[in-house]
Amino acid sequence: MINDLNRVVLMGHLGADAKQQSPKHPVTFSIATTSKWTDNDGDRQSRTEWHSVVVFNNLARYAVTLKKGDRVYLEGELRSNR
Repeated sequence: MINDLNRVVLMGHLGADAKQQSPKHPVTFSIATTSKWTDNDGDRQSRTEWHSVVVFNNLARYAVTLKKGDRVYLEGELRSNR
C-alpha cells in the first residue's frame, strides 16, 4: 500500500502581525516567499507569493506573538479552503 504524502515547507516573512479572535481560536497570518533569478538577458527578476497560514492548539500560543516582518520557517499539512 502506498501512503499519500501531504507535506509543505515554507520559509518567509510575515506580512502583518498574527491575529487571533480569542484564546480558543486558531491563529492566522500570511507569509511572503520570494524567488529570485537572472533571466536570459542578464536582468535580475523576482516573484513574491503570499501564503495564508492557520495554526492550531499549542503552536497557536507561540504564533500569536509573531509580528510583521518576522522570518518564519513552517512545516505542515497543505489544505485548501474549497
